[in-house]
Amino acid sequence: MFDFMQKINQFHIVSLSYIKFANVCAILINESLEPELLYLPPISMMKGNQAFKEKQWQKAISYYNEAIKLNDKNATYYSNRAAAYLELGSFHQAEADCSKAINLDKKNVKSYLRRGTAREMLGYYKDAIEDFKYALVLEPTNKRASLSAERLRKVFPLGY
Repeated sequence: MFDFMQKINQFHIVSLSYIKFANVCAILINESLEPELLYLPPISMMKGNQAFKEKQWQKAISYYNEAIKLNDKNATYYSNRAAAYLELGSFHQAEADCSKAINLDKKNVKSYLRRGTAREMLGYYKDAIEDFKYALVLEPTNKRASLSAERLRKVFPLGY
């Protein structure tokens, strides 16, 4: 017997504002669908984003930890946790999370920008420049990447 409540809990569907009701019904009826094929952020991710907006960095990290426990293959969860780590000045943790996010999604521009920032703060200037430059390869008009790479090249013309 198909259990709708089990599927709803499995997908962490709280608000139907993310997709239309008809699409949700179609997905829930298809019992063969794997959870990772549907992207709806878990409640913990949404709570983490809210905590981040409220500048509650440690709380945001806790919620992102929960999201990662639910799905450790989602680059956004690591990248968002890295942003919170950056705000706390935890640059090693931020760098590690960004590297994990990049391993999961090589085109995650925010992860390159955040890792570049973490590496700059750690004094890894050559690596930081490389991250900012690669972010520009992915998104050539990204102002943050452009300004950061140029600023570091002026201060450290040899990259370190």
